[in-house]
Amino acid sequence: MNRIGLLLGAVLVAALASPFVAGAQTTPPRLFLSWRTDAYVPADYPGRSFPTANSALVLSAALHADGRFLNSDQVTLRWYVDGNLYQAGPGLHTVILRAPAVPRGRVEIRAEAQAGDVNVSKTVEVPVRSPEAVIAGAYPGNIFRQSAYFLRARPFFFNVAAANRLTFSWRVDGASPQNSEGPETLGVSLLAGTPAGFRSTVELRVANPLATFETAAEALTLTYSP
Repeated sequence: MNRIGLLLGAVLVAALASPFVAGAQTTPPRLFLSWRTDAYVPADYPGRSFPTANSALVLSAALHADGRFLNSDQVTLRWYVDGNLYQAGPGLHTVILRAPAVPRGRVEIRAEAQAGDVNVSKTVEVPVRSPEAVIAGAYPGNIFRQSAYFLRARPFFFNVAAANRLTFSWRVDGASPQNSEGPETLGVSLLAGTPAGFRSTVELRVANPLATFETAAEALTLTYSP
């Protein structure tokens, strides 16, 4: 066989072998991190709960190597919070910490995992939010047509298990209303003869009685347009 034939044969063998070589390669090891918090959000809220100051924050790690997730007792983990070592040890795939005492944007979490000759790390930033209060009502454009309106308070990111652990304070046009709807809801009836275009301002304050600095406020102005 001449030199050209030998060269073509070598190229053909390499091309046929390359899929097998690629198939033999393993996926690089990866460390997966997740977090959750028990800060309150309404049950029908489709979004994610975020920690507020002093919220419990549960962190979990899982190491994927050699095509599978390794058992936690095979992995030694080191956890860092804002660059400082928090906990370390074998099988420490879940840790619980408290969010900073003052909401300051984000807390940085880094985990380093080691299993045999595998060493990998992962960093995530967890937002730390202040509590929020929303005044909810079915009034597009903040316009109501009837001679009464009804609103509901929706609190978010408080360190409570249920909304009934919070206090709700309403004010309507600068005065405390005679509210018979319940602490989380407000019903207001206009006086007879109230003219079209009347504007009513509602203020809401929500507080956690067990945490002095856990408060949130919201205001809303509605316009009467029969």
